[in-house]
Amino acid sequence: MKLSLVLIVYRSDSPIAEEASKFCEEVLKAKNIKSSRVVSDFHNNEIEKHLCNPELQPNIGIVLGGDGTFLKCADALADYDIPLLSINIGGNLGFLTQEKDFLFDKSFIEILENEEYTILS
Repeated sequence: MKLSLVLIVYRSDSPIAEEASKFCEEVLKAKNIKSSRVVSDFHNNEIEKHLCNPELQPNIGIVLGGDGTFLKCADALADYDIPLLSINIGGNLGFLTQEKDFLFDKSFIEILENEEYTILS
Protein backbone atom coordinates (compact mmCIF):
# COMPACT_ATOMS: atom_id res chain seq x y z
CA MET A 1 0.00 0.00 0.00
CA LYS A 2 1.45 3.33 -1.01
CA LEU A 3 0.97 5.88 1.73
CA SER A 4 -0.85 8.90 0.41
CA LEU A 5 -2.41 10.28 3.60
CA VAL A 6 -1.63 9.56 7.25
CA LEU A 7 -3.92 10.66 10.06
CA ILE A 8 -1.99 11.74 13.15
CA VAL A 9 -4.11 11.71 16.31
CA TYR A 10 -2.50 13.13 19.43
CA ARG A 11 -3.59 13.18 23.06
CA SER A 12 -5.57 16.34 23.67
CA ASP A 13 -4.18 17.27 27.08
CA SER A 14 -0.53 16.60 26.35
CA PRO A 15 1.83 19.30 25.05
CA ILE A 16 4.44 16.54 24.57
CA ALA A 17 2.07 14.60 22.29
CA GLU A 18 1.27 17.77 20.34
CA GLU A 19 4.98 18.42 19.76
CA ALA A 20 5.46 14.77 18.77
CA SER A 21 2.61 15.12 16.26
CA LYS A 22 4.41 18.06 14.64
CA PHE A 23 7.62 16.03 14.50
CA CYS A 24 5.77 13.13 12.91
CA GLU A 25 4.17 15.48 10.38
CA GLU A 26 7.61 16.84 9.41
CA VAL A 27 9.08 13.34 8.99
CA LEU A 28 6.19 12.35 6.72
CA LYS A 29 6.44 15.60 4.77
CA ALA A 30 10.16 14.97 4.13
CA LYS A 31 9.11 11.67 2.50
CA ASN A 32 6.41 13.43 0.41
CA ILE A 33 3.62 11.78 2.40
CA LYS A 34 0.65 13.97 3.24
CA SER A 35 -0.62 13.96 6.78
CA SER A 36 -3.35 15.52 8.80
CA ARG A 37 -3.10 16.17 12.53
CA VAL A 38 -6.14 16.05 14.78
CA VAL A 39 -6.47 16.31 18.53
CA SER A 40 -8.03 13.36 20.35
CA ASP A 41 -11.01 15.26 21.70
CA PHE A 42 -13.40 12.30 21.78
CA HIS A 43 -16.17 14.20 23.55
CA ASN A 44 -16.52 16.58 20.59
CA ASN A 45 -16.13 13.89 17.90
CA GLU A 46 -13.14 15.70 16.38
CA ILE A 47 -11.90 12.57 14.61
CA GLU A 48 -15.29 11.80 13.08
CA LYS A 49 -15.66 15.43 11.94
CA HIS A 50 -12.29 15.16 10.28
CA LEU A 51 -13.24 11.99 8.37
CA CYS A 52 -16.62 13.10 7.06
CA ASN A 53 -15.25 13.36 3.50
CA PRO A 54 -14.73 9.79 2.14
CA GLU A 55 -12.19 11.08 -0.39
CA LEU A 56 -9.90 12.14 2.46
CA GLN A 57 -9.70 8.72 4.12
CA PRO A 58 -6.19 8.08 5.41
CA ASN A 59 -4.25 4.91 4.64
CA ILE A 60 -3.20 4.60 8.26
CA GLY A 61 -3.55 6.41 11.56
CA ILE A 62 -0.74 7.15 13.98
CA VAL A 63 -1.93 7.59 17.55
CA LEU A 64 0.32 9.54 19.92
CA GLY A 65 -0.63 9.08 23.56
CA GLY A 66 -1.02 6.09 25.80
CA ASP A 67 -3.13 2.95 25.89
CA GLY A 68 -6.26 4.95 26.78
CA THR A 69 -5.86 7.29 23.83
CA PHE A 70 -5.25 4.32 21.56
CA LEU A 71 -8.34 2.42 22.75
CA LYS A 72 -10.60 5.49 22.42
CA CYS A 73 -9.18 6.19 18.96
CA ALA A 74 -9.66 2.57 17.87
CA ASP A 75 -13.28 2.79 18.97
CA ALA A 76 -13.80 6.11 17.14
CA LEU A 77 -12.27 4.73 13.92
CA ALA A 78 -13.75 1.23 14.03
CA ASP A 79 -16.25 1.96 11.26
CA TYR A 80 -13.62 3.42 8.94
CA ASP A 81 -11.37 0.35 8.58
CA ILE A 82 -8.18 2.38 9.13
CA PRO A 83 -5.18 0.52 10.59
CA LEU A 84 -3.55 2.19 13.57
CA LEU A 85 0.00 2.50 14.79
CA SER A 86 0.15 3.61 18.41
CA ILE A 87 3.14 5.25 20.04
CA ASN A 88 3.42 5.90 23.78
CA ILE A 89 4.08 9.60 24.24
CA GLY A 90 4.42 11.08 27.70
CA GLY A 91 3.43 7.97 29.60
CA ASN A 92 5.51 5.57 31.62
CA LEU A 93 4.21 2.26 30.38
CA GLY A 94 2.14 1.15 27.42
CA PHE A 95 0.95 -2.36 26.76
CA LEU A 96 -0.66 -1.52 23.42
CA THR A 97 1.75 1.16 22.27
CA GLN A 98 5.25 1.34 20.83
CA GLU A 99 7.95 3.16 22.78
CA LYS A 100 8.47 6.79 21.76
CA ASP A 101 12.00 6.02 20.52
CA PHE A 102 10.26 4.24 17.64
CA LEU A 103 8.95 7.65 16.55
CA PHE A 104 11.95 9.83 17.29
CA ASP A 105 14.55 7.58 15.67
CA LYS A 106 12.29 7.65 12.58
CA SER A 107 12.20 3.85 12.28
CA PHE A 108 8.40 4.03 12.02
CA ILE A 109 8.56 5.65 8.58
CA GLU A 110 10.83 2.98 7.14
CA ILE A 111 8.54 0.23 8.42
CA LEU A 112 5.49 1.94 6.91
CA GLU A 113 7.18 2.66 3.59
CA ASN A 114 8.54 -0.88 3.25
CA GLU A 115 5.26 -2.42 4.47
CA GLU A 116 7.12 -4.37 7.15
CA TYR A 117 4.11 -4.73 9.43
CA THR A 118 1.10 -6.92 9.98
CA ILE A 119 -2.44 -5.60 10.24
CA LEU A 120 -4.44 -7.51 12.83
CA SER A 121 -8.19 -7.57 12.56
